Amino acid sequence: MNMPTELCRMQVSELQRRLAKKATDMPEHRFTKLYDLLTWEPLMAWAFDKLMTNVGSRTAGIDGMGKRTAQEKRDLIIAELRGQLKAGTYQHQPVRRVYIPKANGKRRPLGIPTLIDRLVQLMVKAILEPIFESDFRPESHGFRPQRSCHTAMAHLHLMTAPSQKKMYWVIEGDITGCFDHIQHKTLMRLLRRRIWDNKLLGVIWQMLRAGVMEGELFKKTSAGTPQGGIISPLLANVYLHEIDAWFHQNYTGLNYNEKNKRRKRKEGNAFYVRYADDFVVAWNGTKEGAERIKAELSTFLRDHLGLELSAEKTRITHVTEGYDFLGFTVKRYSSRRRGRSDLIIRPSEKSVMKLKAKIKAMTKRGTTLDAVRDKIKAMNYLLKGWANYFRHQASSSTFDYIGNYAFRRMEIWLKKKTRQRIRAVYRQYYRKPDTYHTWVAGGMALYHPGVQIKIERMRYAHRPNPYLNATNEVYLTYHRDPLAGKKEWGGAHFYGEGWTEVRDEVLTRDGRKCRVCGKGGRVEVHHIRPHQPGRPHELHNLITLCATCHRQVRDPQSEVSRQLARITP
Repeated sequence: MNMPTELCRMQVSELQRRLAKKATDMPEHRFTKLYDLLTWEPLMAWAFDKLMTNVGSRTAGIDGMGKRTAQEKRDLIIAELRGQLKAGTYQHQPVRRVYIPKANGKRRPLGIPTLIDRLVQLMVKAILEPIFESDFRPESHGFRPQRSCHTAMAHLHLMTAPSQKKMYWVIEGDITGCFDHIQHKTLMRLLRRRIWDNKLLGVIWQMLRAGVMEGELFKKTSAGTPQGGIISPLLANVYLHEIDAWFHQNYTGLNYNEKNKRRKRKEGNAFYVRYADDFVVAWNGTKEGAERIKAELSTFLRDHLGLELSAEKTRITHVTEGYDFLGFTVKRYSSRRRGRSDLIIRPSEKSVMKLKAKIKAMTKRGTTLDAVRDKIKAMNYLLKGWANYFRHQASSSTFDYIGNYAFRRMEIWLKKKTRQRIRAVYRQYYRKPDTYHTWVAGGMALYHPGVQIKIERMRYAHRPNPYLNATNEVYLTYHRDPLAGKKEWGGAHFYGEGWTEVRDEVLTRDGRKCRVCGKGGRVEVHHIRPHQPGRPHELHNLITLCATCHRQVRDPQSEVSRQLARITP
């Protein structure tokens, strides 16, 4: 199992290319003998190495096995799993249930499979995704390779911005508890349209029916896909593809003559774009026609997929009133001077207010013990990440507003921290490097999105099956939501305000290399003797270690611990 990683990647990419080509050339073909690929050594080695690069691999499932243990037992894990798959004795373990906060204050359940189960899921995903990518519609953008929220917004702008299309009524669609209400038997029926391998389908059935462990309580899963599983987004797309196909058959897939006839009969035509379970339907007919589409779609979802439209979030609005989609507000503005109307997409008020709340929380009175440089660095992380998401639309004025707001909040925070008059604060921290004003401390300047980021409009281009190209690896897709309720770093350090300067001095002294093994790159600073709270940091008590050596320090019997014990601070 010691095959070179690059060779495994090339072999897996070639396998995926062949699967994608056959699925594209033969739309009705049903694939057989796919289960045997799960025991193919290059695929297992590639999947294991790929899994270990995921950030989530550090989180253990119900068996308690984390990334470090898995890496140490790599060959043993692969060999045992290969034997189980060949003998047909593999059993998917229940997932560990945790909860993460949502933007609306509620909590979203997240299922964490064991690392071995994630490994199997990754291999199944690598086999199935090239096949189903050949069937998926271009209107679907969620959790797919080479697609994102930005491609969805570019597609929406392309199809609804031209004024001659007259897309004025919009249905903002949202499905109630979509991922929790996916019917397992219906999903298996949809998979069988392409997959005719009962052994592989049996493994997928195990993944769906494995159940969840919440504390010490086991609960069966009779419906839904566990949010947190590697294969869950793909299975959800297979399920929701039926909505895409329904729209294509009834509205978006009509030829020019059919659409023209509908236009003359004043029946109207529709455009549709979907990201995961959120979708938008643009309609150039009457409001009554839009209500009829909503009713037809609601009936289709309930009768064929067992899903329900959210009465709270599914609304019919006029494009001149504006509607929100993926954190953006889409609205058509009329200009008397220019004599035409333009469709403008900019950050939504909700996303701006949420960012302002985070900035205010980072600069409140109880945070003045943080170092000024660390506070600016933490603010920059937040501002850059937010601006990078919204930089593909008309966000210039919003970026200026947010940049000025962050500057004023930082001014208030500095005044509270230093307890000085505002003139003294400006003399110490205010700088004007180019054409904008900012705060600077320790060489770190506060980021201003309106000045330091360039708006780059993304134009939509049709993307064929990405797996048809065997030379480039298709990377795993992740959902990066800037509106998620995760907690950002606020600039506080466990060791207090002066830790950053002390840490930088130690890194410079040791040449940013591990003092034990000599490795460079990312190193960490360690206290040889435990640090006493309230006492200053002593440079001779600090040493640089790489992440591997730093972990071994926890074991008093390790060689690294013995070497550090011989050092006299």
